[in-house]
Order: sequence, then C-alpha cells, then structure tokens
Amino acid sequence: MLATRPLRPGSDFGVEVIGLDLGRETAQSIRRELIHLFHRHQIIRISGQAMNLHDYARFGAWFGNPHPHAVEKVRVAGFPGVTLLTNADDETRNTAAYWHTDNTYEAEPATATMLWAEIVPAQGGETMIADMYAAYTSLPETMKRRIANMRSVNGWYKRDEGFFKKELPHLSEESLRQMGINTHPLVKRHPVTGRLALYDVTGSSYGIEGMPPDEGLDLLKELAAHALKPEYLLAVGYKVGDIAAWDTLATLHSATPHANPSAGASMLRRMYRISVKGASPYAVMHAEYAVS
Repeated sequence: MLATRPLRPGSDFGVEVIGLDLGRETAQSIRRELIHLFHRHQIIRISGQAMNLHDYARFGAWFGNPHPHAVEKVRVAGFPGVTLLTNADDETRNTAAYWHTDNTYEAEPATATMLWAEIVPAQGGETMIADMYAAYTSLPETMKRRIANMRSVNGWYKRDEGFFKKELPHLSEESLRQMGINTHPLVKRHPVTGRLALYDVTGSSYGIEGMPPDEGLDLLKELAAHALKPEYLLAVGYKVGDIAAWDTLATLHSATPHANPSAGASMLRRMYRISVKGASPYAVMHAEYAVS
C-alpha cells in the first residue's frame, strides 16, 4: 500500500504520495492504487522524481490519453502530449495565471492535468487549486435546482475582459474553426467517483446556453465567486523533481503569476505539463466514493 500524507492537515483534499519511484517499472496494482488516490483526493503530489521525458510520458498515460496542446510552440519535440512551461518565454509566461478548467474550449475537455518540475524559482510558482465537489455541495438547494441542467458556452478567445484572462497565444484561423464554440454542463457527475461537482464556471466560459449574454455572465461570476472562497482553495508548491496531478473534472486551477527570470537565475521556472482526455485504464469504481 502506498504511503500518503495530506497536503493540508486535517483535509482529504490533496495528498502527497511518499516513497514512490516513477523512474522504475511499476506494478499494475500500484498504478491502480495511485489512480484511486488521485480520484479520491482530487490532487496527488509525488516528490523528488529523477526521471526523463520518456518516463514522464509513460506516467501521464496512466491517467488517460495525453492530448497535444492547442498552441504548437509549447509542445516538446518528440513528445506531442508534453508541453514545456517556462517563465523565460514572454508570450506564454502567465497564460495559465487565471482560474480555469483545462480544454473546456474544446468539445472534449481534459480529465487530468499534471506538472513535473525541472527547475523551480527560489520563491513562488505554486499552482492554486479549488475543490469543486465542496463548492457544489455547499451551494443553496435553490441554486442547485436552478443550474442542474444548464450548460456553459466556451471559446478560445471568448473571455470577458472584466473577469477572465484575455491575452492568449495566437491560434491559426483553421485551428479556431476546428475548435469552434462548445458547451459543457455547469453540474458534472464524475464518471469514476459518481460525485457531483460544479464545473466550468470560469476560464473559457463566457455565457450560459439559452440565457441573455449579460445574465449568463453574471451567473457565471456568482458561481465562480462561490467556488473560489478561501476554504475551498489549496496552494500546491514544488521542489525540483516533484510531480503534481489534479482531477480537472472536480477542480478549478490557476498558476500564480511568474516573474521574468531576467531579474536573476534563481527566479527561473521550467515545468513539463501533460493533460489527458478520457478515463484512466487503471480507474475502477470504489464503494468508498461518496455519491452526492
């Protein structure tokens, strides 16, 4: 059995997995247990991994199908499902520093995202993650009934300037055409745990299907303000070699803004990201998952 400790004392939201070496061959029973911990706690962090990109890509596939990022320039050569994140790039430095759910601008959103830390700054660089199970559970019953069948409307460039991040890397017209405008449920039942989560209330969502634009955006802002209360948030920090993975069907996340590393080498940040789609081949239903 894998040893763990909570990322926040007294909370089940996020655990650190202790003593696991991902650079070595891992039994399928360990993979299943790791995926179970991931779904149960929504976030896992595995410290001090001395591995290479082949090891990391193999690890990412335990969670689902690695998905190439829409922005081609950040893809790692030879590893189409792996993205390089670095604050040394002026165009992409803080493009993830806003609250969002990965890939909701596409028809099929991500199911998990992970980061592997190669170089970390002397301070900062955390990922902020919000518990969307808890956010949904604590909604008033009237709001739960109101939004039960609503769908958010999403697009790559469709961000409200007063609330959502609007400066994004350029995509070709063909990429935008293929991506289109997509809708997703505001309340999502997790395909593995069966639990209900508030979903896609900020990021690429800019309205609600069937509602006037202003009313839809106002409702999204109200739901996002609720979801981002301090009691639902966790800051996940990194040391060199750490991997953190979170369940994108049950969380929101945001990078913290990163400084330009030209101020000093100690501020350089270099991470490798994998987002996956679909279910993990090691996911199984467990009776201990509480169904909302």
